[in-house]
Amino acid sequence: MFDQQFPTSLVAPVREVVTVRLFPNPSRENLSISVENGDIIQIQLFNYLGQLQLHQTFAPANQTSVDISSLPSGLFIALVTDQNRRQHLLRFTKN
Repeated sequence: MFDQQFPTSLVAPVREVVTVRLFPNPSRENLSISVENGDIIQIQLFNYLGQLQLHQTFAPANQTSVDISSLPSGLFIALVTDQNRRQHLLRFTKN
């Protein structure tokens, strides 16, 4: 009576897990950022009002350092873009 076939299992696409680290936190002069399973190509730092404070682009690398000594003390958001154009948000404190 019923000739339709239905799948017996579902296959979901596998998403690669990317770990981004930002250290030291809090920081005073230099902020190091590392990415496992990827390379950093751009970093943007925003204050908590959403104002862009720093923007840097890099040749692809899995770790880099940013000079934050000119930033005022406070809380910031780092928007890290990897070579696959995935974006990662991290919070940090500048002393």
